[in-house]
Amino acid sequence: MSFQDFQDLPLQKLSETGAVPASRLKDSKSAYEIYERLRQADEPSAINRARVQSMFDGSPPYDDVALRNAGQAFRCNLNFGNAEAYLESAMSAYIDLIHSVERLVSVETTVGELEQRQQWNAVISEEITRVVREWPKFNHAYLNLCNHFVAHGVGISYFDDDIDWRWQSTGIGDILIPQQTPASESDIEVACARRPISVNHLYQKIQDEESATAIGWNVAEVKRAISKACSISSDDSRNWEKLAADLKNNDLYSGAKSALVRMIHLWVQEFDGSVSHYAVLEDDSNKDFLLKAPNRYPEMGKAFTFFPYGIGTNGTYHSIRGLGYKIFPHVQTANRLRSQMIDSAMLSSSVMLQPEDERAIDAFSFNYMGPFALLSPGMTYVERAIPNMSTATMPVLQDMTAQMNERVGQYNVNSMFGSGKERTRFEVAAHLESASKISVTALNLFYEPWDRLLREMVRRITRPNYSVDLPGGYAAQTLLERCLDRGVPPEAVISLQHERTKAVRAVGAGSQAQRLVALQQLNEYAGSFDAEGRRRLQRDQVAALVGYEHADRYVPPADGPRLPIDAKLAQLENDQLENGADIQVLPTELDVVHLDVHIAHMNTRVAAVEQGQMSLEDATRKVLPVFQHSMKHLENMQSDTAITELVSNYRDQLKSFGEILNNGLKAIQKQEKEAAAAQEEAAGAPEQGTPDGLTPEMIAKLSEHRLKLKMMEEQHQMKMAINLQEAEQKRQLRDADKARDIRSFLS
Repeated sequence: MSFQDFQDLPLQKLSETGAVPASRLKDSKSAYEIYERLRQADEPSAINRARVQSMFDGSPPYDDVALRNAGQAFRCNLNFGNAEAYLESAMSAYIDLIHSVERLVSVETTVGELEQRQQWNAVISEEITRVVREWPKFNHAYLNLCNHFVAHGVGISYFDDDIDWRWQSTGIGDILIPQQTPASESDIEVACARRPISVNHLYQKIQDEESATAIGWNVAEVKRAISKACSISSDDSRNWEKLAADLKNNDLYSGAKSALVRMIHLWVQEFDGSVSHYAVLEDDSNKDFLLKAPNRYPEMGKAFTFFPYGIGTNGTYHSIRGLGYKIFPHVQTANRLRSQMIDSAMLSSSVMLQPEDERAIDAFSFNYMGPFALLSPGMTYVERAIPNMSTATMPVLQDMTAQMNERVGQYNVNSMFGSGKERTRFEVAAHLESASKISVTALNLFYEPWDRLLREMVRRITRPNYSVDLPGGYAAQTLLERCLDRGVPPEAVISLQHERTKAVRAVGAGSQAQRLVALQQLNEYAGSFDAEGRRRLQRDQVAALVGYEHADRYVPPADGPRLPIDAKLAQLENDQLENGADIQVLPTELDVVHLDVHIAHMNTRVAAVEQGQMSLEDATRKVLPVFQHSMKHLENMQSDTAITELVSNYRDQLKSFGEILNNGLKAIQKQEKEAAAAQEEAAGAPEQGTPDGLTPEMIAKLSEHRLKLKMMEEQHQMKMAINLQEAEQKRQLRDADKARDIRSFLS
C-alpha cells in the first residue's frame, strides 16, 4: 500500500475549511473496507513470512509433490533443523533475561521519607514481579513476543481494553497497519486485527447491559452476532432467552455448536492524538459497530507496544527483517547441499547392476557359493566412478555456516577451539554457550520497548480504585494486600513515578556463562565495595548458579534499604547548620539525596510547631540556615533539563517553607520590637538590635531566596507557556498541511 493508497482509506478528513470531524471512522462499512484494503496490501508480505515460518517449522527445501511428479521421489528432501536451532539459541537468551533477575521491574514511589521510599520501592517491585509471574499466561505471552521479535523482526504486545493490565502478544502479520507507516507507534494512524471470540466470552462482555453500553458495546448488535453464530433467529425472543440462559450457565453444548464469532478490531488515531477503538464482524454483515469506544486511549502507545528489530531499510515497520529473513537463503541452500550429499552417499554405497531385459529383472537372484557370490544370468555388474560430493560440498557448507553465524551474531565455536590456545574454564563455558549470546545492539533494541510495556502494565495495575470486579482487578487487589502486609501503605503503591519505571537489566546479556564471568571479574573490585556491596555480589554469584529462590538459603537478602553516604552527610549537616556552621555545597554531592534529607528535617520542625512542642520563632531560627543551604542544592539542579519535573517538585516544597519562614520572621520582628520597647522604657534610651540568632545578613538572604524562588517559578511558568504555544503551533501546521494535501488530492 503506497502513501496515496493510505490517503484513499475511508477515513474522515478535514473539511476544506479545516474543520475537524468528531470521528475519523464514519461507519461499520468503512471499518470493514479498511480491513480488507490492509489485508490485501499485506498478502505479499504474508507469503514471505509464511515461507520463513515454514523453514523454522521444518519444511523440506524441495516441493515433495513436484519431486514425485518428476519421477524423483527417491531423492533426499530434508530440513536439517539449522534454522530452528538458531532460533532456539536466540530465544534461550531472551528467556534468560526474565529468569536471571530477582525483580522484573524497578519502581519509585513519591510517598514517604527517603529511607521509607527505598524500602517500599523494593517491596513494591518484588510484589509486582510476583503478581506478573503468577499470571498463568505470562510465559506464553512473553515467549510469543520474543519469537516474533527474533524470527520476523517485529513483535507486538497489545491490551484488549483500557482497563486490564494483562497483555497479549503477536506479530506484524496479525496487527495490520499501512505499509509505509514509519517505525514509531506515534506514527500509526490506523491498525486492525482479526480477533475470533467464542460466544460464551462475547456474551460475558454484554451480560451486564448497562455497564457494557457504558464501555461502548452495542448490545443489540452483539446479540444479533451471537444469534447468527448459534444459527437461531435474533427476532425470536424466546430462542434468545433460552440461548442466553445456556450461555450464562456456560452450557458446553451451546458453546461447542456455536463455534466462534469472527470479529475485526480497529484502532484509529483521531486528529487530537487520542485513539478510538471499534469492532465489526468479519463477514461484512454489519448493520452497525459491535463496539464503538471513542478516544479510549490517550495515544497509540497505550494500546500497543511495538518491538522493532531496528528501523529497516527505509524506516518503516514492513522493511524490518528478522533472523528468518537473514538466514533463509543460506539455510535453504545448505539443506539442498546436504540432501545432495546424502543422495551421493546412497548412490556410492549401492551396487549398480545392468539387466539385459525385463525378464532378467524378474529372474534376478544373488547366490553365495563359499567365498564367491554369483549373479543370475542376464545381470551384469557396472563399473562406474561416483563423484565424491563431500569434497565439493563441504567447503561450501562450511562457508555457508560461517556466513550464517556472522549474520546472527554468534561465535564460530570450531574456529575458536581450533587454535590450540589454552583457555580458562570460564572462556570454555562462554564458548559452549555461545548460542545463547545476544549482541549489545539486539539487547538495547529489545529493552527500550520492554521498558514501555512494563511501564504501562505497572501504571494499570497500580491505578487507584481498581475494582476487583474489573478484568485483572483481583490481581491488583492482591498486590495492595501483599504490600500492606509487608508494611507498605496503599497510597505508596498508587503514587508511583511511572516515568521512572523500567525493566531490571540482566547481567550477562542472556548468557549464564557470561554472567558468571562478569560476576567473577567483580571480585577484583570487591575490596573497594562497602559491606552491603560485597553481600550483594556474593548473593548474585550464588543466584547465578542456583537461582534467587535457592540463593535465599545461602545469602538471604538485606533486611533494610541501603542508604547512600550522602544521606548520612546530610543528616550531620542538619545539626551543624542549626548550630550556626556555614557549609558549602560541593558539585560532587548528590543534590537529590541532600534535599530529601534536609526537607524531611525541616518538616519535623514544622510538625513540632503544629503540635505545640516548639515555638514558631525557635523553629524559624533552626530552619532558616537549612533552608538557605537547600536553596543552593536546588540551584545546582536547575540547569539539568532532564529533571525539570523533579526540580519543580522541590521548588514547590521549598516555597512552602519560605512562607512559613516569612511568618516566623514577622513574629521575631514583633518580639524584637516589644523587647526594644521594654528596654527603652527601662533604660530611657532606644537600642538597636536584631532577633536572637538572626543577623541582618540572614534576613537579607531569606529575602533573596524568596525572590529567587519567585523568579524560578516565573521562568518555569514561562517555559511551560512557550512549550504549549509551540505544541499548538505545530498542531495547527499539521492540520493545515493535511488540509492542503486533501484539497490538492481532491483537485
